[in-house]
Amino acid sequence: MSSSKLEEQVTYQLTPRDIICLTWIAMQYAIRLDQLQRLLFRYTPEQDRHKLKPGADRLSLDRTYELVSKWLSLGYIEKGGILHGDKLWIWVSREGMRLCKLPFTYSGKPAPGRVPHLFFINQVRLAVEQKRPSDVWTSERQIRRDAGAAAKGESLPHLPDAILTNMTNGKVTALEIEKSSKTESELLDDLRELAVSYKSVWYFATSTTLRQLESRLADFTEEMRKPFRLYPLMEYGNDYGIS
Repeated sequence: MSSSKLEEQVTYQLTPRDIICLTWIAMQYAIRLDQLQRLLFRYTPEQDRHKLKPGADRLSLDRTYELVSKWLSLGYIEKGGILHGDKLWIWVSREGMRLCKLPFTYSGKPAPGRVPHLFFINQVRLAVEQKRPSDVWTSERQIRRDAGAAAKGESLPHLPDAILTNMTNGKVTALEIEKSSKTESELLDDLRELAVSYKSVWYFATSTTLRQLESRLADFTEEMRKPFRLYPLMEYGNDYGIS
């Protein structure tokens, strides 16, 4: 490491919150600036919480930019606009991956077409973790790495967007975030695989996809329908043309 980088690390002391938030972002691929404000607010140390604005649910924009600047200076993140008119996005660099000891391949700036899906997965995670702080969230990135590559001539089973584990009773829930409708056959295959693989499945979907899900699940037996819970995605934001 260069002497200048060492000098920066003396100036910029890394905190447990830095590591936690960088790991969270890497697990989710990327985060939008307003979501980062909420994440940083959540992990503000107890001794600093008196500095937070009463009634706020996120760190101030000025303080958030200060932390983004620190991470950028240390080379742990990259940032940029992805969709025209959208807020800033942040993702973890190769150096940041090494800092957090993560085994993932660096993926760089998310493709524009992935942005809405990443946004709503983050929205759901932020909301779920606020309500269920003791549960453990396993991200899609981790799930895909654990699944490995498909054997030659075979395909991987359907993988959920996240898995939530209740550490009190061991209950495992698969989460699906669907912004776009799938073909009838694709959706039916996914539902069947999820029904036999998980005892609990939460679907967060647009109004159109919710109707599609309800229609397909109506054809299932009561036992096959039992794991599924459906939630309107628009409760987690109306960004990116959601309805």
